[in-house]
Amino acid sequence: MAQFFAIHPDSPQERLVKQAADIIRKGGIAVYPTDSCYALGCQLGDKTAMEKILQIRKIDLKHHLTLMCADLSELGTYAKVDNSQYRMLKAATPGSYTFIMQATKEVPNRTLHPKRKTIGLRVPDNKIALALLQELGEPMLSCTLMLPEDDEPLTDPYEIRDRLEHAVDVIIDGGWCGTEPTTVIDMTDGVELVREGKGDKALFGLGDKINIWETKMENLTPILQVAYKILSEMTGKQGHVNAIAAQAVLINANMGMDAETFSSKLSSALAAQVKKKDALFTRVAGKKGADGKVASYRKGVYRLKQIRTPKPVAVNIAPSVDSAFLGKAGELSVMSELLFWGFNASLMVVDKGIDIVASKDGLYYHIQVKTAQPRVNGNFGFSINQKSFETNHSGNTYYIFVLREPSQSTFAVIPSSHITTLRNRGLIKGQDSLSVSISVLDKGKKYLLNNKDDITTFINNFGQIK
Repeated sequence: MAQFFAIHPDSPQERLVKQAADIIRKGGIAVYPTDSCYALGCQLGDKTAMEKILQIRKIDLKHHLTLMCADLSELGTYAKVDNSQYRMLKAATPGSYTFIMQATKEVPNRTLHPKRKTIGLRVPDNKIALALLQELGEPMLSCTLMLPEDDEPLTDPYEIRDRLEHAVDVIIDGGWCGTEPTTVIDMTDGVELVREGKGDKALFGLGDKINIWETKMENLTPILQVAYKILSEMTGKQGHVNAIAAQAVLINANMGMDAETFSSKLSSALAAQVKKKDALFTRVAGKKGADGKVASYRKGVYRLKQIRTPKPVAVNIAPSVDSAFLGKAGELSVMSELLFWGFNASLMVVDKGIDIVASKDGLYYHIQVKTAQPRVNGNFGFSINQKSFETNHSGNTYYIFVLREPSQSTFAVIPSSHITTLRNRGLIKGQDSLSVSISVLDKGKKYLLNNKDDITTFINNFGQIK
């Protein structure tokens, strides 16, 4: 059965990263987050582990496997890179790109494309993935986690555990990382776009150039688009139309007009645009009169309008802690709430599937507490041991899911009988463990369990324990 590690996406716990790396070194297969989908990975030189990954995906080596690297220096070790390629790679890494390149002798032949002798390489922009790679000290042989029966990659770590816990060795919950794949660029002979994905293809000169000459001259939108881009990169976000025109001609050599022509048309376009209520440009003030009002403007000089945003409100966010601390904090917060509701509550010395025993009016209730902090997508994920659930299921058993948010906790108080109903309906699934995800909608006005069951009535409802 796979080990399951919840690792903080911004501050990966060193202890958990080391444990995951040890599993991989011993021949294990890992599920881990990247900057564009979850991935399957194993040690580069492990033939058995590689074959298991191919079996899970039901693919052969004509589908490029990828060497996930910690930094650009590793790319140079495992791929043949010239100076021009290196400059392009340096500008794009780390990032959501996969590069198809000629492999060096450092790459085992069995991992290469059988005919082209190429390999996919990439440096992910994800702190967990980079920490894992740095701990390993070598690249991981990887591929996107998309099962043959699915149309999209798997995104929910708890669903991944339900479906793959007997096929892989470690699953890392790093929160939401999206479903958009990497942009794949073949650099074996020039630069060729194989697949457009999350990474910006324009970085490699593969984007569509703006050809202003081909647009109708009365439609000035393309000119303003060019001006906006150029001004956004100028000091003070402002500049003269002549300077903007010179830069535009330099960037867009296929425009079909010289700088003087562009400047003239841009002047007309900006003069008309600044009069609009939703204008993105404004003229730059020159002199002000004695009344403080603008008396004149600098001829031909424009700037981008400043969009004022409210100052962020400081929030005291609790740091990421070990799951044992989080769990105990959740139990104590439930104890406090029970006391406010008139229950006499006591923590169990030994956890056998019941965390708290609560009594009121001569009746006793069993409470199992599950605590989670929000994932990157805002949802809260929980896991219930199936054997423990079946052992302790009764009419006086309640599951309290603690949704630990930055400044407060919310409690979903759900009877064991309701969980049984959802399991029978197939809304809660799992083999060795039952996966529960709670989504918060409409700023806390609605709560959904596993995206389907409305549990709003159970939120902070300790009064139903009776």
